[in-house]
Amino acid sequence: MAVWKSDGNTSLPLLPLGNGKLLIWEEGAGLYNVRAGYSSPHLFSMTPDFGGCYHEVESAPLIDGRGMRHRLYYSTETIGIPSRTLCDLELIDSIEESEPIFVRRVEGITDFRFRLSIPSYVRTVYHPSYRFGRLRADTLFLTVPVGTGFDSGLATIREQTVALVLSGGLCYDPSDSTVCSGMEPGELSILWYDDPGELVRAADRLLQSFRDRGWDEAADGKTVSDSADPVDYLLAMQAECGAVVSAQRVPYAIATDLPAVCRLFLQSGHTDVARRMLLYWTRQTERLGFVPSVLLCGDHAACPPCRSDASAEAAYLLASVDLCENVSLDDREGTLLYRSMREAFASLLHRFREGMIPFDPHMQAVEAGLLDLELLSQGSAEATALSIRAAEAFAAYCQARRLRIAKDNKGYLAILQDAVCRYEKNFLLKGRVMRNAPKLEAVTRRPRFIRGICSHCRRSGAYLAYDTLELDKYGRYLCRRCFADCRNLPERTDPALRICAPRATVLAALLTETPAAMEQLLWLAVEYDHRRHSAESPLSMREGEVDALLLLALCQRSDALVRLLSEDGEAFARLQREVEPAAQTPEALLELLTDSVRQILQWESNRGSYSALLYDIIPLGAATSASATALATIALSYE
Repeated sequence: MAVWKSDGNTSLPLLPLGNGKLLIWEEGAGLYNVRAGYSSPHLFSMTPDFGGCYHEVESAPLIDGRGMRHRLYYSTETIGIPSRTLCDLELIDSIEESEPIFVRRVEGITDFRFRLSIPSYVRTVYHPSYRFGRLRADTLFLTVPVGTGFDSGLATIREQTVALVLSGGLCYDPSDSTVCSGMEPGELSILWYDDPGELVRAADRLLQSFRDRGWDEAADGKTVSDSADPVDYLLAMQAECGAVVSAQRVPYAIATDLPAVCRLFLQSGHTDVARRMLLYWTRQTERLGFVPSVLLCGDHAACPPCRSDASAEAAYLLASVDLCENVSLDDREGTLLYRSMREAFASLLHRFREGMIPFDPHMQAVEAGLLDLELLSQGSAEATALSIRAAEAFAAYCQARRLRIAKDNKGYLAILQDAVCRYEKNFLLKGRVMRNAPKLEAVTRRPRFIRGICSHCRRSGAYLAYDTLELDKYGRYLCRRCFADCRNLPERTDPALRICAPRATVLAALLTETPAAMEQLLWLAVEYDHRRHSAESPLSMREGEVDALLLLALCQRSDALVRLLSEDGEAFARLQREVEPAAQTPEALLELLTDSVRQILQWESNRGSYSALLYDIIPLGAATSASATALATIALSYE
């Protein structure tokens, strides 16, 4: 249960409600983002208008995992009582299991307003008393025309119409785009169908069903849970086709989310959900001829074809092997999956150069501006470790079942062994794992055009837009405006600059067990131990998922870490001096460090209800991520 204060001191995470057809992101009592069809334009936002009064919102998930209860209170400063006891308004939000309808039931003791914010590309038509069969209701229709562009390069290929239906004590005020709540109970319903005729017929049936059911039965749905199951959030983020959207700002699925999300679905017993997700990616891979980096969740929009990359192929391989080892597939599904896995494996092997894999242009750190676009042609410690692990997992899977691994079953061994042997040489510098390896640029041809955000616009504070960028003669990727005036721009980032990152270290220790990375992993955990014992001891800047990856590495590699400390007494003594209280044995030291990371991850996850404020250092705001949610859940449940 989370409490939000209208002065902005405490913010709530963005939580999804969805049923495969309609996806709504809630931020406290506000509807932050409404999408019909998942990969479709944002339709409107609805936020409570407090009218200058100081309020608090208490939000809790319903016990069935398909809704939320919000209670809006006057603050103690407003009504002059010592405790928050007077509930001004109660909202029960629920989404139907198989119908594209969202219902908000409202009960209150005073008038209240919800302010609508509608994008300019949405056409609106208001009917004060629209007839739905036997019912008449205050209705606002919102339509997105065919060909509407949205979210950096996507475009609708079908017209979409959503009906915002108000009944009971609710009404719409077109003069200032607000929904008004009176003294009597009311309902706000959001309905969506592609066919307007079907929309009206379904609204008649569903609204009559809700009216017949009455408020007495609705009261039974107010039972709330102290903490929501994070799997419920991921299930809500899964479209009808099977793909899982990555985040509220990202209306499509990203391949690098696959391993963590698939593993959590399998771990929680949702085997059919994991199967549908992977088979959808497999069918799209067969259609395109490569593993896409991003994939639309359904057929309501189109996007330019995205080129494949090693990270997408490696993530697809890891998730597919996990699925095949834990789920019984029929012959047709098994053959289809194996054929796509072989193609992805062969493509992945051809991407190794000098034992390295370059950066993925769709990785979060690149899109958020934490990494310069000029680094894309350099070697990536994360992508290389992930690719090695994925290739080894597929090879072991095939060997165990006597399946053909590749056209040349011996050639892949040489490529993988070369990558493993060169890993330390490529990515270690003075005993530390570096995120990038600049020497790969010498054997990599940089593309002239890429899609992204202009490096100079980001540095200058100009409006940021996802655009086609061109490589200039100084090695910078610039938008058309900056490219035309490139002579007055600063030179590119030092191409020989090496970057140290905790995520690269953790992945190297987790996937390749590099000795230097294993020791550095323990020193990362020491920072968490310091933070645990002193709130004033800050953690160094962490990227999304580092907390969860660090805990997972400490748990999964505990035997190797204890062996490392037992063999190196000097390293154990140095670490021992930094830990409070001092541990007497390597096993005790590792247990203390693991517990420190677990406590901090638990606190951060509870603060965001597992919806991953693990990305809060990224300058895109609080972005809920499917993989971060899954990783945090897996790590905290690991024994």
